[in-house]
Amino acid sequence: MRSYEVRVAPSAMAQVSDAVHYVRDKLRMSQVAARLLDEIEEAAKGLVRIQGSGRGTRHVMS
Repeated sequence: MRSYEVRVAPSAMAQVSDAVHYVRDKLRMSQVAARLLDEIEEAAKGLVRIQGSGRGTRHVMS
């Protein structure tokens, strides 16, 4: 399997952070914000499960 590295751009991280803070602070829904962040993290980890024809996959979130 081919080896892949998943990187998250700083601008993407800022957008996720803004969205989570909006839900938590403006909408006052802290549990929903936490669940949103968990789901985004799981989706990013899911990218690692995409396999090619190399030696494996690797996950990096910066």
